[in-house]
Amino acid sequence: MKNNNITDLIINLKAEYIFIVLGAIFGIMIAFSNPPFHSNDEDRHYYLAYYYSTGRVSPDTLNKLPGLLIPQNLYNIVSSTQGINYFAGDKISRAKIEEDKKIKLEKDKKIFMSLVTYINPIAYIPATIGIIIGKFINDNPISLLYAGRIANLIFFLIVVFLQLN
Repeated sequence: MKNNNITDLIINLKAEYIFIVLGAIFGIMIAFSNPPFHSNDEDRHYYLAYYYSTGRVSPDTLNKLPGLLIPQNLYNIVSSTQGINYFAGDKISRAKIEEDKKIKLEKDKKIFMSLVTYINPIAYIPATIGIIIGKFINDNPISLLYAGRIANLIFFLIVVFLQLN
């Protein structure tokens, strides 16, 4: 009798609830298994989301060039992961990621990074909120990246859930 109740419950589950559970499970797996800044353009999107999390919306300028003032060590951590030939099998080591997680964000030591393009901040609202919350939990560039990824996942799950519902 109990097996029929469980089976009936599973069969009668709405698609949106199944989506939320599976989306959360697989989304979290992807968010944490994908190395930091491994995805195409993640570095530039991260810089913008971090910049917006500081309360700034318009780009800064230096010598009439648009750009962002971001912490030097945030830039250093991100740039240390660039240029890795993933297609040839090169990877960021787990030890490097763990080492970078110990580095605290130095907000006062900034570098100017020029912008090639400027993207509307509306698209960055979920990641920006995640980074703002992440700053209260662990003020580390790698942890802030994961906070932004999780916030994007939550936003995606909510939007799709509402659309299915």
